[in-house]
Amino acid sequence: MEDGSTVEVGLVGNDGMSGTIALVGEETATYRALVQIPDFAMRAPLAVIKEEFSRRGEFQNLLLRYMLAHLKEIEQTAACNATHTVEERLARWLLMCRERVRTDELKLTEGFISQMLATRRATISAAATALLTEGLIEYRHGRIRIIDLRGLEEFSCKCYRAVKEKSDHLHDQF
Repeated sequence: MEDGSTVEVGLVGNDGMSGTIALVGEETATYRALVQIPDFAMRAPLAVIKEEFSRRGEFQNLLLRYMLAHLKEIEQTAACNATHTVEERLARWLLMCRERVRTDELKLTEGFISQMLATRRATISAAATALLTEGLIEYRHGRIRIIDLRGLEEFSCKCYRAVKEKSDHLHDQF
C-alpha cells in the first residue's frame, strides 16, 4: 500500500508459483512475493519458464489450471476478509498454510500473521488464544501447531472448503 502496509492476497505453496502474470504479458509485478515458511521455495529464471510455457504442452496446461485455482482463491479471500471474523479467517489461513507446507508445525509470528490478515497484532493474539482455548492449536512465540485438524476445519469459515473443493477439482482433472 502507499503507506507501506501489506496484506496477503494469495498463498503459493509447493503446488504453484508466484509471478504467473509474467506469462500473460505483465513484465512488472505489482506485488511482492515473500517466503513465509522457509525450506521449500525455489527460483527459476523467467526465460526458462516462459520458454517451457510457450511449448503448449503439459507444463502450460498444469500452470493454467493452477492460475485458475489461484484466481478463485484470491476472489474467495477478498470476500472472506470482508465478511468473516478474524478467528475464522485465522483458522482458514492456518489451514491453507498447512496444506502448502504439508506439516502441522508452522513457524509463524503474530506480527507476520497480522500483516497477512491485515489486522493488528493484538487482534491476532486474541484470535490465536480463542483457537487455543478451543483446543485446536498449540501456540508459542513463533510456532503454531495444529492439534485438531477436523476441529479447525469446522471452526473455519466456509471459504476454506470452497477454495479447497475448487482446487481439488482442478487438480483431479490432470
